[in-house]
Amino acid sequence: MFVAGAATIGIGSGALAACLSRPDALAALTLIPAWCWPLAGVTATIPAWRIRGRRMACAISVLWIAFAIGWAEDFSSAARSVGAIFNSKPALRSTTLRIVSLNCDSNASCLADLQRTNPDIVLLQEAPGVPVLTDIARQLYGDTGRFLSGGDTAILARGVIQQQFADRSAHFVSGKILLEGGPSVQCICLRLAPPPSRLDFWNGGFWSEHRDLRNVHRRQLRQIMNHIESLAASQPLIVGGDFNATGLDTALDELRPTLADAFVRHGTGWGATGTNDWPLFRVDQVWTDSRLRPIRVYARKTKSSDHRLVICDAIVRE
Repeated sequence: MFVAGAATIGIGSGALAACLSRPDALAALTLIPAWCWPLAGVTATIPAWRIRGRRMACAISVLWIAFAIGWAEDFSSAARSVGAIFNSKPALRSTTLRIVSLNCDSNASCLADLQRTNPDIVLLQEAPGVPVLTDIARQLYGDTGRFLSGGDTAILARGVIQQQFADRSAHFVSGKILLEGGPSVQCICLRLAPPPSRLDFWNGGFWSEHRDLRNVHRRQLRQIMNHIESLAASQPLIVGGDFNATGLDTALDELRPTLADAFVRHGTGWGATGTNDWPLFRVDQVWTDSRLRPIRVYARKTKSSDHRLVICDAIVRE
């Protein structure tokens, strides 16, 4: 019983260090889905149940459940999914936008996945070339379709894209979208630097590379915020794409309080997007400012990519 208690306390200490203080030295731990911590902690109490230490096991399990409710967004989104069954869906107004974000792995076949979502705005990462984007915009929106390509990222919309910013050496594209028959919004599509492809966590280099990556992400997001400030836009603001970081990563604090992660309060279902077949990491996200009110955010499996796509329905505040 003592060993079980010590094990779960040890796991809890690591979880709290990663989720509360989130130091850069432990940046790699934020890649571990938050639900893994309570799962491991409750599992560690099993020996206590078997040797009649049930009171301690119950107390520890309750603490882990409280941790899961507070930190594991998957539990909150699951609860919202259940609540949605009993609540009537809000009536969609003419000012409701559907924003879809997808890392399409440069695959032209992503058109089929996008057509099933009926989007008003599409944010693509690892975007295909201009000829393919031209065809996708035409297939989605007909003659009213437009796109903005920055090489690795792209924005497609049913309407005109003005104030375009697209630097092929940068990690984002930006444009003011005048939606056909609808409002105008300022939109940014990004793809931040990808994580190191190594799993040798016993090596100091593994931890230092993830620490350095967080600092790179901070610089990239700071550049985006500086761009937003230079626009001084009065339109609702959307920032979305492949962040290559999960919601617990402190690099994303660069976007706050100007923007908020739409999934945190309005997400339903299993929100992880990477990978498509084994979704463990919610790296694909949509952030909005206070002039947009998300009403539903969820992920959907794709047939053309190694990522799931994100769908965000939002209402322009009047």
